[in-house]
Amino acid sequence: MASRDGGRDDRAVPDTLDLLWGTAERPRRGPRPALALEQVVEAAVAVADAEGLEAVTMQRTARELGYTTMSLYRYVSGKDQLVALMVDSAVGDPPDTAAVSGGWPEQVRVWARAFYRRRLDRPWLARAPVTGPPRGPRGVAWLEAIAGPLLRAGLSTGETLDTAAFLSASIHGLARMTGDLAGHAPQDAAAGYAAVLRRAASDGRYPVLASLGERGDLEDFGDEPFGDMASPLEFALDRLIEGIAAHRGGGGAEGPR
Repeated sequence: MASRDGGRDDRAVPDTLDLLWGTAERPRRGPRPALALEQVVEAAVAVADAEGLEAVTMQRTARELGYTTMSLYRYVSGKDQLVALMVDSAVGDPPDTAAVSGGWPEQVRVWARAFYRRRLDRPWLARAPVTGPPRGPRGVAWLEAIAGPLLRAGLSTGETLDTAAFLSASIHGLARMTGDLAGHAPQDAAAGYAAVLRRAASDGRYPVLASLGERGDLEDFGDEPFGDMASPLEFALDRLIEGIAAHRGGGGAEGPR
């Protein structure tokens, strides 16, 4: 980055990748930073945990640390870069799938449940913008942890990466939906959805729903709380695992370990 006089600005904030991987060089000029980058990230994560991602600003983070807003620009270029660092920090370490017994199917399930649970524990993670594949060491560690089971299932490299991307995106969406619904009474939401389906079934424009209504399948729908996506996740995982086993030659759900 060039300074206003055309020379190099040695105080410029390093590239996001260098910050994520800890390869950034300390500026050669100027006073030694009073904070560590980790402190800045931890303060921002604490705000997000308590009040959501929308509460995180450079000003708020600086105030939590007892510093001026401008002082934080020695560490990060702005909120976008800060959020990228926050996400990689907050996702934490993945489960050790290689140590999970039960073969690759159970390893996939353990990984998926942990990925989902992490975003339920920190709902703001599911609201952070997705700007591309994982770039930080923890995000890449989660990819590593799911790539192993998928490769052991017999998928090719491309198939493994495609399946990992599908799983990540799908679970991310389920977790976000769960978070969005958390502010509503689960039973009320279920009853409301059941009422919508029954109305649609009698409307005349939805023949499939009408057939379900005629069979009585919508009568008891809504008795169970609505909003926890754990059940849809488990169903989808079972079908995905069956599909992978069939795709790779019908080797069974256990497959190679």
